[in-house]
Amino acid sequence: MNFIHPTKIGNVIIKNNVFFAPMAGISDMTYRRLMKRYGTGLTYTEMISTAGLSRNSKKTKQYLKFTKEEKPISVQLFGNNPEEFSQSVKILKNYNFDIIDINMGCPVRKVIGNESGSALMKNLDPARKIIRETVNASSIPVTVKFRSGWDERSINYLELGKICEEEKVAGICLHPRTRAQKFSGKANWKHIAELKKQVKIPVIGNGDIRTLSDAKKMFKETKCDAIMIGRGAMGNPWLIKSIVKNKEIIPTPKEKIKMYLEHVKIYIEDRKDIQDAALSIREMRKFAAKYLSGFPGASKLRQGVNEIESLKELEKLLNFN
Repeated sequence: MNFIHPTKIGNVIIKNNVFFAPMAGISDMTYRRLMKRYGTGLTYTEMISTAGLSRNSKKTKQYLKFTKEEKPISVQLFGNNPEEFSQSVKILKNYNFDIIDINMGCPVRKVIGNESGSALMKNLDPARKIIRETVNASSIPVTVKFRSGWDERSINYLELGKICEEEKVAGICLHPRTRAQKFSGKANWKHIAELKKQVKIPVIGNGDIRTLSDAKKMFKETKCDAIMIGRGAMGNPWLIKSIVKNKEIIPTPKEKIKMYLEHVKIYIEDRKDIQDAALSIREMRKFAAKYLSGFPGASKLRQGVNEIESLKELEKLLNFN
């Protein structure tokens, strides 16, 4: 049975129900375009601070850049102040995003230290106020991404899911780990299944999807409306394509190398107005461990990549000059 089909979030029609997750430092404009080319239905920006956006921070606004190729696209916001969310939504009306997503799931210490991200799950009253202000200020659908709870003693995803529904949220995404778990252990997909039973709005399942088989299993076990893939797609856009096409696609070493080089080139082009190529090449080293692995000679290639700062040298190393 093929679980892939067009879907809707509010009034936004999406060509399929395989979404590419928002990830800080990863889901930038370059990677979003690559994921679109490999078939993802919906992309998300990296999470954007409402504190910075509401104050018209130029640095924050750099994260709002996107191309038509990435649409439909959701902009993800994080923060702890309802008024800043409302003000940020008003600023976003000058852009052309399709959906606004509220981050209530990030477990990173820097974020929760400001009572943002998954810290909002410790007290759902402020979370409700943020959701309400955002929905009321927005003319486009609003979604919320959250976790199972703060820790095992405070599992409250069902309560937050119902709050989202009451506040007219258009869809919700659950990563079924607690904040305490971060990304360790195993995602409890039973929580996604239970959430789907309890609410009528679309439920997006997220967590531990690394293969086509995983995707099919999540759809079957949870009955979720869509899936969101994050870490599993890092350096592996073929995972998205495999799921969308319902056919296992295993890239050859040459295809992996070629894709890494293509990713680097697009990244350099996208950032040429704000930084030189050498810096872009250094920043792209974080993807080398993902693309350049699992085949003979991969370790040597990664070592070489970590010593190179020019595109010509990189092409020579990868034999694509």
